[in-house]
Amino acid sequence: MYTNLNLPSTFEPQRYDVFGDLRQYDWDQSRSYSSEIVYQHDDTVSATVAELRPLIEKAGFKYFEEPYPGSLQVQLHFKSNDDIYLRLNVSSKPYAEAYRLQSTKGSQIALPSSNAGPSIVAIKVNLDTNNE
Repeated sequence: MYTNLNLPSTFEPQRYDVFGDLRQYDWDQSRSYSSEIVYQHDDTVSATVAELRPLIEKAGFKYFEEPYPGSLQVQLHFKSNDDIYLRLNVSSKPYAEAYRLQSTKGSQIALPSSNAGPSIVAIKVNLDTNNE
């Protein structure tokens, strides 16, 4: 599934948790875990989303919602004709790091723009009909 996206080499994998089977939650058999790959991309959040959306759509996924418009992290939801869900999350690495430093150390550092690059990209894929 991920290889169908044909991401350019500028998307550097940071973490893999990919499996090809349906792994249901023990406490709710109607839902399942998502496979996920996290990438870093050396561009702004908005430019990264603009680059990824057409690649996702070209791979056969249709956009259907942005559940939290205007939030600090962009999240877009897509679905294939085979009922496979793909969730794209893109956030600013500098913003996240500054926010974490501010909240753990209590420092009053200025936060960079939530659009500042590089971006952290999480692509999650669900193999069932729940967009979890």
